[in-house]
Amino acid sequence: MQSHPFFFIAVVILPYVLLALVFLRVIRLAYISKSATKPLFFYPLVAAFFVTAAFVAWGQHDIFASRSSTAAIGLIFLPFYSIGIALIGFLVSGAFVYILRFILERGGVTPRLTSPAPLIASVLILFLTAWTIQTRISRHRLLAAAKTDISIEAVIHQAIAAHDLEALAAIARNQHTSTTDLLRIYQACKDRVGVANSRDGCFRAP
Repeated sequence: MQSHPFFFIAVVILPYVLLALVFLRVIRLAYISKSATKPLFFYPLVAAFFVTAAFVAWGQHDIFASRSSTAAIGLIFLPFYSIGIALIGFLVSGAFVYILRFILERGGVTPRLTSPAPLIASVLILFLTAWTIQTRISRHRLLAAAKTDISIEAVIHQAIAAHDLEALAAIARNQHTSTTDLLRIYQACKDRVGVANSRDGCFRAP
């Protein structure tokens, strides 16, 4: 994917330089802080920095490796996603650090800084994170199976049960899908057929 030098600097480099500078500034302030709660903020900030850096590297690689003519649009939105990832990374890392600190304190290893109430919130954050990751992985596997599996009876049943119209659309395009299975897919999402500009329409042009 070719781009103008100004576009490359303004979109591909500058946003992440600014984000990195903000991150490093906040990390430095946390590092030099004399507050007793410093461990509850410093380590999550460092973890969030590396998570965000990994996300940016993956996102830019995915965009530049794409053969789509519209892939460059992703460069405009990636910085905003990066900020979201930074916040999520901080929350998840903070929850993990808080739980670890709580355990160490109850074992008498470190002075007490934590209390049970925030511990509950930390556990909920980690539980929600694990559930979200598991859901994403399951859906990725379902979409991959819908596009490639030869025996797709179980895949069709799972997609219909989950009301996953994107997976049903992928199954409909699968060359191994029989006419009978196409009819099953049609019956499952016929209310969507013919809806103009629908993102969830079952029968869309490949």
